[in-house]
Amino acid sequence: MRLTLRPFVLSLSALLVSGSPALAGEASSEAGATIVQPIMIMAWEEMVFGTIAPSTLSADTVTLDAVGGRVCGTALTCVSGTYRPAKFSVTGASDALYTISLPTSITLSNAGGATLQVRDLTTPQLTRQLVDGYDEFMVGAVLDVGVNQATGSYIGSYVVSVDYS
Repeated sequence: MRLTLRPFVLSLSALLVSGSPALAGEASSEAGATIVQPIMIMAWEEMVFGTIAPSTLSADTVTLDAVGGRVCGTALTCVSGTYRPAKFSVTGASDALYTISLPTSITLSNAGGATLQVRDLTTPQLTRQLVDGYDEFMVGAVLDVGVNQATGSYIGSYVVSVDYS
């Protein structure tokens, strides 16, 4: 009797250990990507603070707001003429949100090496939308003018960047 039981016990153990194919599972999924056109920015108009006469007694500022207004500090004389905020256009994916990055300051220099500082660059909204793939925005800033600031035309460059949000 012992000889006939052992093969039966071994067969039953082998069946329990091997498991049943009905307990195995599978799942399938998909992978995908959407490619949009690169976001692009173009400068249309440069920032112009206009013609300014400095004070011989104190430093002051000229502020260009991002919608086109100019405020000249009381110690300065802002001469009539052209002034304007910078203007940029952005193209990209239709109706996508994007973020604007502005520099913290700009250094302007004249031919003689004298400098002016532009600071507090601003635009009404740093996150905007590309309506039908297009948008425009303007950038204003504050110009610091020193006492007896050296005469001449001052120029400097800066980078404004945009990226999808």
